[in-house]
Amino acid sequence: MTFARLAIGCLGWLSLLSVGVLGFGSGAPPTACDLMIPRHKNHLPQTSLPPYQLLAARGQGRVRLIIGSPDGSGYHGFFVTARDIDTGEYVGEFNNLPESQAKHVECVQTDQRWGQKLPEEQDPFYESCGETKNCFGIPDGCVEQQNCVAAVSVLVAGERYIFELRSTNNAKYVAVGLSDDRKMGDDSVVECVDGGDRVNMHMSWNNGTTNTRMATPPNAVDLISSSLVDGVISCKFSRNKLTQIQGRTFNLVEKPYFLLLARGQKVYSSGIGYHDKREAWAEPRLLAIIGRNAGAGDLLVRLHGALMLAAWIGTTSIGMLLARYYRQTWVKSQLCGNDQWFAWHRFFMFLTWSMTMAAAVLIVIELQDWSSATYHAATGLATVVLCFIQPFMAAMRPHPGAPRRILFNWLHWFVGNAAHILALVAIFFAGRLGKANLPEWIDWILVAFIVFHVVTHFFLTFAGCASDKQGSQRVNSFPMKDVHARNSMTHPDSRRDAPYAGLRKLTFGIYFIVVVLFAAAYVVITIFAPIEESWNTFYDQYLAAK
Repeated sequence: MTFARLAIGCLGWLSLLSVGVLGFGSGAPPTACDLMIPRHKNHLPQTSLPPYQLLAARGQGRVRLIIGSPDGSGYHGFFVTARDIDTGEYVGEFNNLPESQAKHVECVQTDQRWGQKLPEEQDPFYESCGETKNCFGIPDGCVEQQNCVAAVSVLVAGERYIFELRSTNNAKYVAVGLSDDRKMGDDSVVECVDGGDRVNMHMSWNNGTTNTRMATPPNAVDLISSSLVDGVISCKFSRNKLTQIQGRTFNLVEKPYFLLLARGQKVYSSGIGYHDKREAWAEPRLLAIIGRNAGAGDLLVRLHGALMLAAWIGTTSIGMLLARYYRQTWVKSQLCGNDQWFAWHRFFMFLTWSMTMAAAVLIVIELQDWSSATYHAATGLATVVLCFIQPFMAAMRPHPGAPRRILFNWLHWFVGNAAHILALVAIFFAGRLGKANLPEWIDWILVAFIVFHVVTHFFLTFAGCASDKQGSQRVNSFPMKDVHARNSMTHPDSRRDAPYAGLRKLTFGIYFIVVVLFAAAYVVITIFAPIEESWNTFYDQYLAAK
């Protein structure tokens, strides 16, 4: 091995360090072989130029090493390895070591990153999380992975509490609130806002779901530092242990609180707008108690979304299609004494009603309230109301041929279609809710479903027109009028399928399969949101198991 192909690395420890570190009395362990980076607890490696030199001289097939300092700085220890500069493999052995001052360390070739960029240093924000300060972030578990899109840390420093807020991805604000429960309302909020050329800190108050900016009481909070770099907004401030806000006393020493964390894009002169990401502690606790802080969880939110999606993309679409285009199809057979279209229409709409009511109950339990503050909540509430009254309207329908039957048909058609449209609008706005954690591209799945749904309706409408021309009457009627009474045998074609029945059956089979796939895809994305992270975790586990 020639000297030109030998790479020598050295790791040293200054004797002049005045801070305490966790060292190893027996020297560096074998785990230091690969990266040769000090891993002292609570201390990052220094990035300044080292005050030491490693001199190498070759001769007689050996390389002589001299470690020293031009300015006379001493050292407590050193760690030296020799590798092939091309392959990174350990080469040679060290001889003539100073007795009682140095020893051999058996390094095993495990590093596969030779010649590549070393891992980045630990983000200082996450340093000492769970040890000397509380840390909490979005999504749940991100503090351990150090990849939070929004996070807050709390450190007790005497009479004051040091809060640090940060958010990535070009958020316009990040805010933390002290609350008696997990929902908005009567909360003391401190917000850090993108002010263009600087980060501004404000205090505000949550009045229900509305945030209102307020004057900062004297000695309540003080901004320590702030920054806005590469789309990351952050600020550090101190808060007094005892503050009077809106006539209420917030005692951080004696009273446990829920921490509310939010980030968003809308900022007004009167306060911050609706958040796109939000999370709350699962339970109240004293801020001085250090530990892992899990989010409240969103199981009920996920179940709410899954039920609504299954109902309004799946069962509603299928049930309405049967009632609109299949009254004169499968007429030779009945189910429970009813025409096939009517029996299955009633079955699918019963599923819709049941899942919608269950989903509404779940979200009320989760929020402990019924809110219409957002577009999603408002359209969702309207959907639930229309869905609730629809079966009662159907139960009171007049008999076919009755004078008011046409009025019922129009009302039944209008309420059903209005509920379906409002539900799809609510699904669209659900993608903007931070709690849902849905990807941006999910809108394209909804668009694809709507296009497929509309195209199918147009196709069956034209097929019905063609059937009318061939048959003696329009057999594939719209629900505003009745072809004839069910089970009536007075019409000669009452027990025969209308023309093009095979085409309609094929269309229904395709429609059924595609709609089920759309609904299943939406439900899976909702249940396992954020889906990208869930997929990456699953894929990594799959590779590890192989």
